Amino acid sequence: MRELVGWIGAGRKLTQTGRITLADARTLVELLGTGDQMDPVIGDRRFKTKSSEELYHLNLLAEWAKAARLLRVAGGRLLPVKKNARLLDRPDGLWNALFEAVPRIGSAVLVSGWLESVFSQEYAAGLRTLLHRLYAARGPVAGDALRRAVWQAVTAPYILDDVPPERLWAWRGSNDRDVRLLLEALAALGAVRSDDDTVELTGQGRRAVAAEADRSYPVCVAGSGACPPEDCGGAGAYEDLKRTLADPTRTEHADLVRWLGLDSGVGFDPARFTPGEANDRLQQM
Repeated sequence: MRELVGWIGAGRKLTQTGRITLADARTLVELLGTGDQMDPVIGDRRFKTKSSEELYHLNLLAEWAKAARLLRVAGGRLLPVKKNARLLDRPDGLWNALFEAVPRIGSAVLVSGWLESVFSQEYAAGLRTLLHRLYAARGPVAGDALRRAVWQAVTAPYILDDVPPERLWAWRGSNDRDVRLLLEALAALGAVRSDDDTVELTGQGRRAVAAEADRSYPVCVAGSGACPPEDCGGAGAYEDLKRTLADPTRTEHADLVRWLGLDSGVGFDPARFTPGEANDRLQQM
């Protein structure tokens, strides 16, 4: 970020669509070591880069800098924000500004493609769930469990019962891809430690999540008893439900087992409780 803002200097002209020019992009890709490839060759074909927007890491840096109010656009130029220039000499202040900007960089982190993810449409909910899950864990979280939690959170507003399995599989795949992209950005910042197997907040990441303004991350640490099935009829009816499931001789036993989608009455354990499942439900509130 310091290199980028320093190179911008007093300002740089943008394209008519508000993007960094290709000439400047070529310089920045090399200067910043973004790893982006200009005019990539795939097989025996060369694909000409038509816009700096195609350069994922450079575009992300520029959008992140704007979201953190280090840079701004005015009069067709990319300019430094003078009042925030002091952050460049304050590592903690710069880090906090970049972390606080994470909720505003969804469109740059989760780029649209041939199969856009639900996460890209529900970025705020997905980000909140991801940070909540990591904060609640107080240690490493399995990567597949984290991706599943984000999927459950971002699809909660939608009814997907009639979606063909192959399309649902593709959507889930694109969603998992975008979770990985966000984690790569957070890892580059130093907010998380991540590989494909486990993810955890760093000490600095944990402090930043705990200090986020206007956000709370309720965490269930203990409890007892399984959650009553929805629409079971209140506390008294729930007690009767437990007795019926435990007694195969009762007339309603078979109907109740089918209603709950169980293979048998023993499939429902009224004493079962795990904080992890309770926190999954809290994340979706």
